[in-house]
Amino acid sequence: MKRKSKGDTIVIEPRTRITSFDTLDYRTLLAVNGAIAGTLFGKDREQITAYYKSRASRENRLKLTRFISQVYAYLNPIISKFANPHDYFFRLWLRLEIDRKTGEIIDVTFFDVDMFKFFGKVGGKFPKKEEEYIMNIVFVGREGTPLSSFFIQGIKKVASEIEMIRLKTYDSYSKTPSNVRSRISDRSPYLIVGDEVLEIKVRTEDSDVIPFIEKDGERIDFPDQISVEGFVLTRVPLKPDIGKAELSFQYVDSELKNIRQTIEDHATDFKKPDILKTLGIESELSDIKTRLTSLDVKKLSNDDKLASGKWIRKIDRELEKYMDLSIEYESIEDALKSIEIDRDKGTISYDEYDKFRMRKFTASRKVTQELIKLKENLWKELVPEVRDFLKKAEGKKES
Repeated sequence: MKRKSKGDTIVIEPRTRITSFDTLDYRTLLAVNGAIAGTLFGKDREQITAYYKSRASRENRLKLTRFISQVYAYLNPIISKFANPHDYFFRLWLRLEIDRKTGEIIDVTFFDVDMFKFFGKVGGKFPKKEEEYIMNIVFVGREGTPLSSFFIQGIKKVASEIEMIRLKTYDSYSKTPSNVRSRISDRSPYLIVGDEVLEIKVRTEDSDVIPFIEKDGERIDFPDQISVEGFVLTRVPLKPDIGKAELSFQYVDSELKNIRQTIEDHATDFKKPDILKTLGIESELSDIKTRLTSLDVKKLSNDDKLASGKWIRKIDRELEKYMDLSIEYESIEDALKSIEIDRDKGTISYDEYDKFRMRKFTASRKVTQELIKLKENLWKELVPEVRDFLKKAEGKKES
């Protein structure tokens, strides 16, 4: 196949659900095809259906089946030396380069496999309570603060899974009914869970703004939506009774250490593909900006002059977004390299290294997803529109 240019391809990073070895191939096909369809066609059901029936989709299934076979053939015998592979569960991350028109996979540039093991069991019984319990939750936002959607989405997620929760939201203090207004002030957002009235404050840490509440002398941070979900769930009063005899936990550290050591002993040193170069955002935006600034304004109409200036300003804004993300990504990568040096020197333990690396690895994935999303958005609208404009404007220049 002829190698396509950067403008003809898109990089995506789909991931599977946590799944068993036996269903890894099935889950991978679902995750990848879903990611491709969503990236290229959004919610257009007609185009998504056409993609699933297309030659590109069939080719992708074959490529992915071959790929999963390689992963399976590699990991299965290594795990089998120390444990039963069927006791383990996996989540596969893939970095794929796909054709931006057909969705066909051009290349699998990188992959990660997260490994998990069933390590515990909890059992019990449900309390015998005949009456229906309803837990009322009220969220009151504050105008000019970005916290509302952050908290509301987290609470809505829990409420959709827990029947007993009833949620009411208000944009501001002034819009609340008197029975709520009498319990709060207008200086902050508030979360009212049952009888608990919790004022939501904010603090800054390393330029990050972190919402928090203070309860019983303890500060509880809400760095993300998941933390909101977890906090609300701890407030649900009806929970099952857990029996002591029904607790059973396996410790699997020795297995994982043996598996890790075996893989390390036979692993090769290679350079991970640079996501910044793979995406090609900076080079593409810089190229079309140069072409815009090189246009002979004397030969352009007034409308084209205005359009050219508009495009340049928009490209500058997108380049600024890209630079912020790329700096964050590179700082995380530098931190990972630094901690590897400390590990090799023996200044930190393997356990400390693993904890730090997992934290930074998670942060790296988050930034990578944001970079990929930025490129998707640029290549859907801005880049093709500017290319069309340049094609017409440069044509005028030559005439």
